[in-house]
Amino acid sequence: MFFNFLKTAFLFLQRKVAFTIINIIGLSVGIAAFLLIALYIQHEVSFDRISIKDASVYRMVGIQEPPGIEVQHVAITSGAWAPFLNEHVPDVKEAFRITHANHTLEIDGEVYSEVTYYAEGRIAYFFGLPLICGGDYREMLTQPNTARGNPNLPTS
Repeated sequence: MFFNFLKTAFLFLQRKVAFTIINIIGLSVGIAAFLLIALYIQHEVSFDRISIKDASVYRMVGIQEPPGIEVQHVAITSGAWAPFLNEHVPDVKEAFRITHANHTLEIDGEVYSEVTYYAEGRIAYFFGLPLICGGDYREMLTQPNTARGNPNLPTS
């Protein structure tokens, strides 16, 4: 029975070539559009998956106007803004700074590079990062040398 259906459909498609081409093109465009929309949606929902304790989070952006180039909005601002915002703007609950440094090391002809991020304040609590050991969210990273490691973990 199924073979008869396939044979009938094939003979119909063979007789109506223009109809077959229109159907195949339409099906192809529909599947391609669905896949592109699905990829776009997947890309859009892949951001902001981090657990943030407060919904009102803002990032400071600096506006640069270099000569001969369009206005640029960059996420690089002066480090002095965080203490200023904490002291002078009453709506700001907490401001903290994050910066990074690129390190490159060459050993026996092999080049190793890493990016290290430095932070302050209660950033681990704010982003919901778990503490394995070593203190309290309120105390850690408030002064130099206050991030403590677990003495029971292997060092190498």
